[in-house]
Amino acid sequence: MKTNLMRLTRGVGVAVWVLLSITGARATVIYNNSTNDLVTRFAWGGNELGDEIILAGTDRYLTDFSFEFYGTNTASPISFAGTPEACVKFYLNDGSPFNGYSTPSSNFFDSGWFSIGGPTARSTMLFTTADFGAGGLYMPVYSNFTWSVQFRNL
Repeated sequence: MKTNLMRLTRGVGVAVWVLLSITGARATVIYNNSTNDLVTRFAWGGNELGDEIILAGTDRYLTDFSFEFYGTNTASPISFAGTPEACVKFYLNDGSPFNGYSTPSSNFFDSGWFSIGGPTARSTMLFTTADFGAGGLYMPVYSNFTWSVQFRNL
């Protein structure tokens, strides 16, 4: 189940934590961007937003993934006009090259649409083994993949 953690954190505008499990008792951090807040906010315009993640090590079972987001409503600070939802996807970078780099193409995870609640200055969306399965989500990648989030009904 997606858990919307309403907590203030210092650090990132979009933070991504990826933990992969070697065994059920031990996890290895293979990507952590929780200290690089570039104080950059994106006007998403209804499109998918995301970034490439270059993984460390060889572990490839995803057990935890999180990112921060914000949403405001100048007409009402406590609610949106619609029922806001988000969808998170992971892609292999196996598409046509652009400027010499492979682009995202094949999707290997799609969360489906889920509720994100009301306006927030900063919240963290957390995915766990409840979302990926008891053993974690196998990521069929060698060193990198692209993640994205899309919002609707804001």
